[in-house]
Amino acid sequence: MKSLPTIIIVCLLIAGGWWTWTRLEKESEKTKSKPLQTSEVTIGSIEDVVNAGGYVEPVISTEVRSEITGRIETIHIADGDTVEAGQILLELEKTERETELEEAERLYEAQALRLKQAQRDYARLEDLRAKNFTNEKDFLDAKTELGLMEIELEVRRARLEKAKDNLAKTTIRAPHEGVVGNFDLNPGQVITGATSVNQGTTLMTINDLLKLHVRTKVNELDINKIQKAMKARVAFDALPDEEFVGEVSQIFSYAESEGNERIFRVLVTFEAGDDRIRPGISSTVTLPLNQVDDVPVVIPTALFKSKDGFVAYRQSAGDVWEEVVVETGLSDVHFVEVIKGLNVGDKVSLTRPEEDKPNADS
Repeated sequence: MKSLPTIIIVCLLIAGGWWTWTRLEKESEKTKSKPLQTSEVTIGSIEDVVNAGGYVEPVISTEVRSEITGRIETIHIADGDTVEAGQILLELEKTERETELEEAERLYEAQALRLKQAQRDYARLEDLRAKNFTNEKDFLDAKTELGLMEIELEVRRARLEKAKDNLAKTTIRAPHEGVVGNFDLNPGQVITGATSVNQGTTLMTINDLLKLHVRTKVNELDINKIQKAMKARVAFDALPDEEFVGEVSQIFSYAESEGNERIFRVLVTFEAGDDRIRPGISSTVTLPLNQVDDVPVVIPTALFKSKDGFVAYRQSAGDVWEEVVVETGLSDVHFVEVIKGLNVGDKVSLTRPEEDKPNADS
């Protein structure tokens, strides 16, 4: 029993020694210098671009309205259909317009008969006047009557043409090739015709989906880099494998506020020919400004700001890190062009070597 306290003391000494050794080992690990992360100067290409988001609109989009009021009788299309220019879209009831046309035709025929009678009367009086068998008043009255009949016939002809035109307008046709959109009408519905004081019922839109544009916005800091007719690339999140070539077709001349930024609206036009690209779909526009190929490049984290501009830490003989001033060119999110200061194959540090880190006390 007397040996138990001795055993306990020995165990405590062993545990304490182990704990002390572990602490010292961890402190030693902390004080060990970690190897620097490095990168290498390589050959690459860099493209300076302006990226902007937006949404697709058709360049040609026509709202179809009727010029006359009427009740829909027959519908020949559905929303989403592709139509040709002049194709029949829908028809209105024709009964009332056919009645108007028939009445106009009869009135025109009646007036034509009256004109013939007036022409005969005038010819007879003109012959009698030549033989001094009639007075001047009767002759002039016949001449006036003939003129009035001719004018009235022209009025009847105009009304007849209008009646024909109104009947033709009961058949509504596509103004141009495109895809039907925003169509939600049924047979029997009454639509209002467009007039000078009323725009009338919008029946549908016809969107030409061959030529589209992206309505996007560019920050005021970048807008002076953008020029009309410059090339652009158009991509879509919904179609990650597709990219289309377009060009800047319009730059709006006034700035708009958006949050704390001032932006300019820009239209980028492109030809799609793909029915998966629909009006309203979101897109990303890339506007290339400048590009260099096959030049020395380094990753951005290998460069550090200094009073001389940018510096890098290049590994020289004997694993010594040498500070060099670097002249840079174009850059993107991946690489920076090296114009002077580094050569292809140079190994550079991604962190400042310990001896070159700024002194916290200075």
